[in-house]
Amino acid sequence: MSSMADFSDDTSRWRALETRDPAAEGAFLYAVRTTGIFCRPGCASRRPRRANVEFFDTCRAATQAGYRPCKRCRPDTLSPRRQLISLIVDACRELEASETTPSLDQLAARAGLSRWHFQRRFRDLVGITPKQYALTHRSRRFRASLSHGPSVTAAIYDAGFSSSSRAYDTTYQRLAMTPSCYREGAAGLTVHYGVAPCRLGWVLVAATDTGLCAVEFGAAPEPLHTHARRRFHRATLQVDSPLMAPILQRISAFIDDTTSHRELPADILATASLRQIWQVGWLSGNA
Repeated sequence: MSSMADFSDDTSRWRALETRDPAAEGAFLYAVRTTGIFCRPGCASRRPRRANVEFFDTCRAATQAGYRPCKRCRPDTLSPRRQLISLIVDACRELEASETTPSLDQLAARAGLSRWHFQRRFRDLVGITPKQYALTHRSRRFRASLSHGPSVTAAIYDAGFSSSSRAYDTTYQRLAMTPSCYREGAAGLTVHYGVAPCRLGWVLVAATDTGLCAVEFGAAPEPLHTHARRRFHRATLQVDSPLMAPILQRISAFIDDTTSHRELPADILATASLRQIWQVGWLSGNA
């Protein structure tokens, strides 16, 4: 199995720049502070010093930071396909960063597309709608805030939910326990989990008798095992139990199938995969 390269952090991006990794094309751009110019990862220009390099997801972000496009690799001249992907990535980043979810009309206007065309292209490339993407990312923030925040109420509003009832309705079935129990490390519950390779790297899947309670992605298996032990530190953990083996196999195959044709950053594909995974009854035998 070939794992999709993940260029979501500066360390992996610098490594790709050093090796001129062809898989990095379109994944990010780099700018050089001493020249004020930004380039594609595979630009044939002289390799800069690491201390002078800054990374960007899009041409727009690099330009807004004051950098000029390289005349050699022309990072600002994208094919129509790459231009569309860049617009969709920009929309995903806006959905992730906004406390109040922008409307479909706002997203479409910023992309310079009609509402209908933007919605269709977003769904074709990402696999879910902009609204579903925003809700999935918000649910991820809620889960993270539950683990580290001062209270369930604080986690609700930190994640951007307008009310506790909306948070409970959106996330309860994705926790397979109450938010309070989740925050307390799944005290008194038995949590089955396993880790398997997939096209996005590695995936951790955990479940209670009620349903899936965690799906996480990582670059290596051991950090995911550590993550499970910390998150469910008061639960009875069952690692690689017979319950999880067929679920892991199906979910890994599902991820490989649904991400194979999408030219997007790995973290965006992971968010989309989460939404699609939660929609399937993996424990009910319907998957």
